[in-house]
Amino acid sequence: MLTLINRELQDHAVYLLTAALIGSLTTGIMIYQAVWGLHDSVFAFSALNALVLLLVYCALGVAQMYTDRANRISSLLATLAVTRSQILTARVLFGLLTILLTLGPLVLTAVVLLHVFAPPLAFYRLAVIEAAATVVLTAVACYCMGLLIGWTTHKAVLVLSVLLLLPLVVPIFVVKGFGPGAHVILLVLVVASLVRLWYKFAAVSL
Repeated sequence: MLTLINRELQDHAVYLLTAALIGSLTTGIMIYQAVWGLHDSVFAFSALNALVLLLVYCALGVAQMYTDRANRISSLLATLAVTRSQILTARVLFGLLTILLTLGPLVLTAVVLLHVFAPPLAFYRLAVIEAAATVVLTAVACYCMGLLIGWTTHKAVLVLSVLLLLPLVVPIFVVKGFGPGAHVILLVLVVASLVRLWYKFAAVSL
């Protein structure tokens, strides 16, 4: 399994590095906002970075599955006594690790800044936990939907699906906020995407 994950790293390291760079930049902006005060332009740039980061996670999922289909990577791995389950599990684990390593520090920084510069965290601890969970679940949902999108063989459909991803996900916050309602919807998206992906991956001839 570690060998398979390492292969994913070698093939898609650019997405990990890009997400890490954007995450670090957004973290720096958050620190600047906390120390020097909020400015509309800085806040807008930080929000834009967050949206770009979600697209990077989606692009990682797309790249993993699209390059698999284009280069028949799974067919090659199948000759090495590796099962479909192991291939797909390693792929998903690499994506989740990428999200954890690049988004985790950003969320942790936000919590620390709130603790230092805002009123006692105990007054709004639940809201912070719910918001953090929503952010992480959104990233995972974008990634999982990217995996499913990447399975298509039509480039036009692929590009259109990626462009429609954020307009599909962002309204969830407008309607449901950052509470349990949003969590349920995002979890449904994650599970539905992974189940559909497994069905497609298991049915195709390697």
